[in-house]
Amino acid sequence: MTPVPLSNCPCSNRTDVVVCLVAGDAEHKLRDIGVREGATLSVLNNDSNVIVRLAGCRIGLRREVASCVMVTPAKR
Repeated sequence: MTPVPLSNCPCSNRTDVVVCLVAGDAEHKLRDIGVREGATLSVLNNDSNVIVRLAGCRIGLRREVASCVMVTPAKR
């Protein structure tokens, strides 16, 4: 399946992160909170910002950042 930006995923979808197309500090911050290749995210809200659940934690991402996180539907 072709990866799509996380910002395009509807609520209630479980997704697997394929690649993060951000660089510098933003990349390090995403990796530090667990948003990295292979992570499974559940989309909780996709309005002005994107809120996901990752390992039991709710994480809010700016839409600009979420659009750089490429995902596919979760396999597990």
